[in-house]
Amino acid sequence: MSALVVTGLSAVPAAGVNLKTYCGAMLDTTKAAQVDLSDLATANTIVFRGKPVSVAPGAQWLDLHPGERFWTEYFNWMEWLGPIAVVDMPKAVEIFLDRAAAVPDPGSSVGPMETIRQGWNESSITKRLRISTCLWQQTADTRLLAPIEALANAAMDPERYYGLPRKRPHNHGLMSNMALYRVGRLMVRPEWQSYALARAQADATRVFDRCGLTLEQSIAYQRANMYMWAGANRQFKTEVVPASTLALGASSLAALARPDGVLESVGDGATGQLVVPSGKALWCPKSGFAVRTTETDHFILRGGPARWAHGHEDHGSITWFSSGVPVLSDRGRAPKTDAIALAWSRSMPAHSTFEPLGQTKSGYTRMKVAGPLRYRLTDAPGGSTRARDITFTARQVSVTDTAAVPTTDPLTPWTWVQHWQLAPGWIPDATGATYTDGTRLDIVCSAGALTATAVTSYIHESTPEAAWDVSCSATGTSVSVTTTLTVTPPPPV
Repeated sequence: MSALVVTGLSAVPAAGVNLKTYCGAMLDTTKAAQVDLSDLATANTIVFRGKPVSVAPGAQWLDLHPGERFWTEYFNWMEWLGPIAVVDMPKAVEIFLDRAAAVPDPGSSVGPMETIRQGWNESSITKRLRISTCLWQQTADTRLLAPIEALANAAMDPERYYGLPRKRPHNHGLMSNMALYRVGRLMVRPEWQSYALARAQADATRVFDRCGLTLEQSIAYQRANMYMWAGANRQFKTEVVPASTLALGASSLAALARPDGVLESVGDGATGQLVVPSGKALWCPKSGFAVRTTETDHFILRGGPARWAHGHEDHGSITWFSSGVPVLSDRGRAPKTDAIALAWSRSMPAHSTFEPLGQTKSGYTRMKVAGPLRYRLTDAPGGSTRARDITFTARQVSVTDTAAVPTTDPLTPWTWVQHWQLAPGWIPDATGATYTDGTRLDIVCSAGALTATAVTSYIHESTPEAAWDVSCSATGTSVSVTTTLTVTPPPPV
């Protein structure tokens, strides 16, 4: 498949367009854009995410802060034009045109790092296509025609598209299709609309598993994908994703919700009390989730495909809610602007895993139901063998981890660490921990003494919390570690 060559843009806006449809998302970024316009009128300068930037004609557009990738990418999105457009639409158009002339599309052949640097990667293309749609709808300035054409052609470049056939379906691909479809409608280009719809229909066949769960490996992005695909159905005026699939996804979210209504922060994204829990069981090995709720407990297990998209290195991990309080939780995702914290929050040590020191990837993890409330997970990080057997009873989890070093180097011992990521609010001691309400957690590890390490929870990214990782470890060419975690509610007052 090759990108379509787009020519002959109409210079007449479509009649009866809805302002919110074309400009709403752009103008809604006034607060999120983090832009200060105090010096715009007097000095053609804005402050974007704390850094002053000249937007005068002929201004420098590249390599403003080359060591800050995420600042560069967000700046290249140009969502900060939203606040400018609110106060001075003609100036917003001039800035957009100046940037378009200064940094033309280098093409995908320059490679992903260079397209990010120049703002011609898939996410930047989509964002600027949305913005150009709004600018055109508001001004009908014919100078916008060439930049819109360049963005549309770039959006249709298969090398940069985040979806089939070169990549797996992803929410960024759907955003691209929706942006292309909108501009196609506004510019009266039905071929753009057909292209976007056909691409979305192809992706839709592989977005969700039989549980209605996305393969992006994140509970938060499950909600985002369901919302977006429902929106795509409305925009495309056809069921790109069947309503029955979205209903399955909603049912799965209700099963994933803890008894208190909280969706755990598994993968990227934040937690939240947004779902009425169903208490139903869930077994979804293709997307890598197993869930059960009993009278006293709720747990989520992670396995399945190797890490991708918004997933973490969390295979074998457990989130556990018992006797009305969170016991084990993941750490959420640290801010993208803190590279060290971000990498840690997505790593094995930030989850309740059995970590082989020196190995950072789990690969594919097989999941098996071994009996009532019993599970077995197996994989081979770094060529080793690793198995986790988990048994749940009322207010108790028993985990046996077994592992052996690779047969290619059978005499070199490895160190394996069992991590138990306590939810914020637990204070550890020599034999377990105590929660803020007096609930007791006893941890007995066959490998010996427990080690408590202070860590940071990023469940709420903007307000990190102190938390603890309680661990035990074993070293050898073949190891077996069994740990039992038992919750005892506080005595009645």
